[in-house]
Amino acid sequence: PEVQQAVRSTVVSLLGNLPPQLYDTSVASTGQNVASLMYSMQLTGYMFRNAEYRRSLVESLQRDGGDSAVLPPVDEAGAALPEVSGLIKVKLGEGTEVEVEAAAYMSELRSEVEAMRGE
Repeated sequence: PEVQQAVRSTVVSLLGNLPPQLYDTSVASTGQNVASLMYSMQLTGYMFRNAEYRRSLVESLQRDGGDSAVLPPVDEAGAALPEVSGLIKVKLGEGTEVEVEAAAYMSELRSEVEAMRGE
């Protein structure tokens, strides 16, 4: 509701807010100006939708107490480490594929990330 009210007030500020029962208004514009207005309104809509989604996500996580089974377990470094198993195909070059264990590959990737963070 608060996000929708913010959208309404933004659209009203873009278009102007004269009460229709008191004023007979007409708007004249060029196609380019109308296209710019529509583009601006579309971007504003995306921004408000993202804000609404983020707010509902935060409220959902807070409602669960923040320490919920919704989130995966976290290791000491703060990174979520999901369980992986099985084999994956890795492309080494043109036409060269190798099957490796997913857990070993993930371990190697994590160590590379840690090395990059250390730089």
